[in-house]
Amino acid sequence: MNDIFAKALDKFLEAVEQDLRKTELDDFKIRVFLDSYKKTFHEEFEIYKQNKGVDPTELEEFIDDTLRMTISKLEDAELKDAAEVLWALRAEQRLERLEDREEGESGEIIEFKKPR
Repeated sequence: MNDIFAKALDKFLEAVEQDLRKTELDDFKIRVFLDSYKKTFHEEFEIYKQNKGVDPTELEEFIDDTLRMTISKLEDAELKDAAEVLWALRAEQRLERLEDREEGESGEIIEFKKPR
């Protein structure tokens, strides 16, 4: 697996585990979700790599798509509900980041940080 994707996977799993620990889910359910996500990530990465090649600029979208696919495979209702909340939060954060961007004259994306 590409180093950029592997590092992103590790970072994402750490963040998700921290978020899930804030819920009422027990350790077993958290581990089930993390293992399921990791498995789906690896499966989808292989398909992605064969079909499109590896493009790190699509990493965030790939991570979110994999999260959505993982949620659709979950059978435990409590775990699925918690994961859907995580997905909604990530979507909201992503939208905020997109709103903080502006296109330059040549079409390149220029990042702007919100004033605090």
